[in-house]
Amino acid sequence: MPVPVSMDFVDNNTMVVGKDNVNNMEVITTNVDAFLQLDSCFPQLVDSLKISQGVSVSGLQEIDYPNLEEYGNSLKTLSQFVDIKTIPLPKVLIEQFGQMVQRCEMGIFPEIGRAWLAIDTNIFLWKYETGTDVAYYDALSRLITNVGFVKPKEGVFKSHIKYILVLVTFVEITLLGITFWDVDNSEDMGDLLVIPEPIFTIPTDNVEMRVIKGTEDGRIFLGGNDGCLYEIAYQSDYGWFGRKCRKINHSTSSLSFLVPKILKSYNTVSITQIEVDKTRNILYTLNEDGDIEVYDLGSDGKSTSRVFHKSAISITKEAQSVARTIDDVNFKSIVSINAVEEPESLYINLVAVTKTGVRLYFTTTSRSSPEQRPFCLTLMHIRLPPGFAASSISHRPSSVHISYYKKGNFIFISSFDNKDTLWALSNDSFAFNNEMSELYSIIPLNHKIWSMSEESHVIDFKPYQCIYVKNKAFPLEAPSIVTQHIESPKKFVFLTPQGVIIGYKPRVVDQLKQLLLENQGYDNEAVKSFFTLHNSSYQTNACAIALIIACDTHPPGENRLIEWATSAFFHYGSDSIGNVSFNQPISHRMPIISTPNSSLQISNMGDNFMLSPKLGSPSVEHSFSMSPINRQGGPNVQQPLSTTPNQQTMNNVVNVPMQNYSSKCRGLFIYFARIIRPIWNLNTVSHSQEGSKDHLSSNITINEIKVYLLRLTSMVNFLQINLKFNQNETDKFFNNMMHSNLVINDETEQNYIFGLYKLIQHCVEVLNLWELLCVHQFHVIVSNLAKDKQTQLMKLTFKELIVFGNEMTTGLASALVRQFIEDNSTTDIINRQLQDRCPSIYKNENALHAKAHEMIKRAMATTNENDRQTLLDNALELCKKIGPRINLAYICDLFQTVHWYEAIVDICLTTAQTFDPQNIAIHYYKNKEHIDDQQGRSIFNSRIECYNLLLDIYGRVCQQSKNVLSPRAHDPSKSLSPEEAKKHVDSMLHLATQSSDELFHYTLYNWLYEHNQSDKLLEIKSSYLEVYLKEKTSEYSDSIALLDFLWMYYERNGHFNAAAEILAKLAEQQCTDILLSKRTEYLSRAIVCMKSLDTRMIGAPIGKQNFAGEFLHILEEKMEVARIQMQLLNSIEKLPQIDHQLGNAIQILNSSLHNVTTLYRDFAEPFQLYECQLKILHCAGHEDLNLIENIWRNIIEKELLNVANKDAETRKNLLKMKIKDLGNLYHGSDKYFPIELIINELETATQSSPFEPHWLAETLLELNIRLSDLFEIYHRIYKSRSYGASLDPIHLLQILIYLINQLGNYHVSANEREYFKSKALDVVSGYLLEIGSFDINDRRVKQISSELNKTRLFLERSLN
Repeated sequence: MPVPVSMDFVDNNTMVVGKDNVNNMEVITTNVDAFLQLDSCFPQLVDSLKISQGVSVSGLQEIDYPNLEEYGNSLKTLSQFVDIKTIPLPKVLIEQFGQMVQRCEMGIFPEIGRAWLAIDTNIFLWKYETGTDVAYYDALSRLITNVGFVKPKEGVFKSHIKYILVLVTFVEITLLGITFWDVDNSEDMGDLLVIPEPIFTIPTDNVEMRVIKGTEDGRIFLGGNDGCLYEIAYQSDYGWFGRKCRKINHSTSSLSFLVPKILKSYNTVSITQIEVDKTRNILYTLNEDGDIEVYDLGSDGKSTSRVFHKSAISITKEAQSVARTIDDVNFKSIVSINAVEEPESLYINLVAVTKTGVRLYFTTTSRSSPEQRPFCLTLMHIRLPPGFAASSISHRPSSVHISYYKKGNFIFISSFDNKDTLWALSNDSFAFNNEMSELYSIIPLNHKIWSMSEESHVIDFKPYQCIYVKNKAFPLEAPSIVTQHIESPKKFVFLTPQGVIIGYKPRVVDQLKQLLLENQGYDNEAVKSFFTLHNSSYQTNACAIALIIACDTHPPGENRLIEWATSAFFHYGSDSIGNVSFNQPISHRMPIISTPNSSLQISNMGDNFMLSPKLGSPSVEHSFSMSPINRQGGPNVQQPLSTTPNQQTMNNVVNVPMQNYSSKCRGLFIYFARIIRPIWNLNTVSHSQEGSKDHLSSNITINEIKVYLLRLTSMVNFLQINLKFNQNETDKFFNNMMHSNLVINDETEQNYIFGLYKLIQHCVEVLNLWELLCVHQFHVIVSNLAKDKQTQLMKLTFKELIVFGNEMTTGLASALVRQFIEDNSTTDIINRQLQDRCPSIYKNENALHAKAHEMIKRAMATTNENDRQTLLDNALELCKKIGPRINLAYICDLFQTVHWYEAIVDICLTTAQTFDPQNIAIHYYKNKEHIDDQQGRSIFNSRIECYNLLLDIYGRVCQQSKNVLSPRAHDPSKSLSPEEAKKHVDSMLHLATQSSDELFHYTLYNWLYEHNQSDKLLEIKSSYLEVYLKEKTSEYSDSIALLDFLWMYYERNGHFNAAAEILAKLAEQQCTDILLSKRTEYLSRAIVCMKSLDTRMIGAPIGKQNFAGEFLHILEEKMEVARIQMQLLNSIEKLPQIDHQLGNAIQILNSSLHNVTTLYRDFAEPFQLYECQLKILHCAGHEDLNLIENIWRNIIEKELLNVANKDAETRKNLLKMKIKDLGNLYHGSDKYFPIELIINELETATQSSPFEPHWLAETLLELNIRLSDLFEIYHRIYKSRSYGASLDPIHLLQILIYLINQLGNYHVSANEREYFKSKALDVVSGYLLEIGSFDINDRRVKQISSELNKTRLFLERSLN
């Protein structure tokens, strides 16, 4: 069963991040950025050489080669080349010299720390450092004329072949494979092995190959004595010409090997040197005459084309035309060339050195378009060697035959009297000066140098800054004074016939070490002069340099070196540079500091690692002229410097950050900035391809991380030991920096240093975490992050990760631990490592999260129920120990995977309490959430988040119990059957309602109410529920739903009188939301509630019980009126034409209850609703007989009109129904049911209808009207006929006969029966007498006469 992997172990949102705390860190990082920018304000080579429109010249001024004695006589011992030692040749090689017959050659392979010696047909290789591991190859039969050593092309040879040894004879070129005993050990691969079987052998075509040069990607170039550039093209498969290896002449064409030699025509001056600019993919050749050729290897380094040739004569003439006062002999005989790589200079591409030590600087492009591919070779600058200044006392170099140039360091070898002298020049100490100033040393070697090379230690160059030219970014490499802490002294190897000479170009920090050791301490003129020299610029370099030694845990030399450097740092770093403004114009454009794709807006920065008091506005000088970080870094942000006429040179004034602070404070910032510089604005990750899979990989390696950690950890230790920070520092951090115009003093400086200390601490923790991630498969761990987090991580720089990325780092730590859990590994070790190495990122609560996760996963795999429950119980207890920093959502997800919903209730309510042990939130809630109570609001919101999470889970389980798909039902680990879900719903609700958390009860009730679960809410037995309902109804007094719920609650709990009161309130509430039918229902329920009270309470004469009885009576009266109103509403709704007046009346009748007067006046009378009028009069007890009779006449008239179009039977039935309906209501009262009027009106109207004559009498009898009374009324009507003369007497006699005949069908008393018979016999006799006056011939008269006689006989017999 899967476990959740999308959540972090700790909920960072629970941590309060003050805005000022973020600003604290921004102050520190702003200063770090400022010093990084300051370090980036070094002049480019083209600027320091003052190259303008034409060719410039330098070396004639004293400032070009300054004298250190100006800064103090004690500095004259400093040398630009030190620690020279000579290592003799191995004895076995000396013996070989004695056996030499014809020729020997020597050289150095610094890539593998070997030197080589070719004697006749044999070649020997050995470790020049120790004189050991001598290897040889003697399988050639011809004289070896040259030897080369190159890296092979990738994928061509087997992996164990690390290098190719190229052996050249006069006849052929042989390629041998080089391997080592331990090829997998990158530090020391062990002894060298030459594979005896040649890889390739190709002919020289009688061309002596004088020079061999390999490129980084495995290409092999050769320079022949015929002046041509050749290349050995090799591959793993057969090519177009059926060969795996062939020789190409690039000086003519790629097909030159097909042309017979006799037909070729080219310069035959031998090539003496080949140089390759690997950054630009440009190749240069130098021949014996000093001619230089330029070859373009293509932007990808795969092609070759000859683009330009410049003769030595033209170079000399051009130089002489510029430096007219200099003897032209100084410009002749170019003996060496050196490529200037792109990170050092965008504009200058090549340095050529003449026999007298003059340096000639060239470009292969135009000054306005340095981004182009090479197409020329143009002289830009002439740099004369020492000795040309007017006051110079130094002799000039002569007979220079070897030179080396890289990154501002120039070394050349000159000869005199068969002995060589080493000249070492460097501008390291003046790298930020506007002019090229070089210190130099002259060292006699007393040996003839055959070969020279630098044993370079490759450090991955991560461009911190770029300069943009025409939409293309060019990385710039900072001066060595900025990067010396991660570099070693440059090691140079010189090969002589007697042995190997090794020496070092010291870093500036090495010079400080030398002075401390030579003078046995810091308090001396030499060290003071050193600080004067290197603090004379705005960099305050001396203190930063001293820190490199003071923070070194393993210094070479004496043990007291750290102590001396530390003392020097504090002693000479106490003074500030004051308000000095370095207004020297900088003729270079400051580079754009940029990291591609590093722009990111972080909406939620998470918790800052600073746990300190708040900081106000920073007191950093914001006049610094360039923003420390150009986040967009786009190509159009800033154009580079151009020295062409149509572009303007920019002069900037350097404004120094923190210039009012001491040098030691600034030095700390500078040193930290330089340590972190390579990665500060580097994107943390990038996309990598492994097979067909795309994943995120770290942009720094484990080895790099170790370098940064070593330096940063040492700096933290230095600060801890020497500045003695304590808790009081944390408590007052930046308290004195609340205003930007704050006067600078020791305390504020201490606060700045402490802020830097905290930043460094956190850097160490973040890098420790990053190292652990890399050790445990970085790409796998990062792939477990949510997609949005991966996207965010891709855009984060290390600066953003360190300063603002607490949420991200916590998530990464959690992902690492989750990976262990997923692999079923114990988390104890990784938890301990994380807590030890990054305690502020991965705290104790993180470890508890991880352990709980591990236990739950183990429980999932446990079959024994007791063991499983024990594990789950222990996991729950661990979660409770975490406190308010718990990632509650993550823990709830875990418990859902094991379907332990009761634990979710427990942990959610427990966590809510941990946020508020003093129960402040309930006070805030009952205080109507006062806006000024910020603390109460914060705590209240925290508790509500816990409740909402619990209720969200409860809601999803409810959905599943109803077989409704949950939004998260796609997760099978959380899906339940409806039966299981129902069980958990009941259990969760029961457990929740048992809580004593009053605020949770209110939240729960509100949730149930809003989610239409009133039935569940009514089942809850809690005193909090009534309080909640009262508060809610009080707050929302017009809420019908709440009032509805409240009366149901009272009714269910036996509070019938309270329920009745609310029901009555609802019935009488004036609103359009309650229809009249609902109002009558409310009144009916209210009456039922009151009648449900104990009868003794209803009938009691006093107190509240008496009120109850009265209230019941009032309700019944209101109910009666409400029924009338309902009748009115129904009648109006049935009216045939609904106009505006009728619609308005319907709305009014629905919106409230009205009294009878209003109902009669405003509705019954205007709308001629006569039955309603009658009912209102009856209800009100109104006894106006005339009014009542008029109403009845209108009722009868209206009813007759309504049935006029019906057939006879239907009319009769409708009339009978109407009489019955009204009779049932009113026949008990003669006032409101005037029978005689009704009979007279209806009989008159219907006597001509084909109805039975007795239909009305029959209907009235059905209403239980006494037969005798009805007979009397009809008899009276017959006798008087006062109501209508139109009444047919025959018709009336028929009804009277019918009534007499009904005597047997109705139960009457014996006396009444005898009386009725007697009375009827008398009136029938009278009818017979009267009938005699009728027309005797009328059939109806005859018929009625016959019926009267029969009736009389019947009565007479019954009386007898």
